[in-house]
Amino acid sequence: MSDPRSTRTWRRARAAWAPVVAAGGVACRRCGAVLTPGEPWDLGHPEEAHGRAPLTPELLAACRPEHVRCNRSAGGRGNTPTAIVTAPPGVLW
Repeated sequence: MSDPRSTRTWRRARAAWAPVVAAGGVACRRCGAVLTPGEPWDLGHPEEAHGRAPLTPELLAACRPEHVRCNRSAGGRGNTPTAIVTAPPGVLW
């Protein structure tokens, strides 16, 4: 079975955030610092959804942009995000 985050649904969720992140002003879900437009970013997921969790609407709604370094250094540590961010405007999953 493949990683759920490599599915079309996951790619669409990330693509929905892309123009919002590119416009600037989006805070990292983990550290709370603003993502700089053009900076690489990952779509972070809640820790309880790690692995092969089904991509439910609730899971996708809880996913938020994160700095690459924040997202990839948090693996296995169970870090709790510090920033609260809303979904991109007009996006319904």
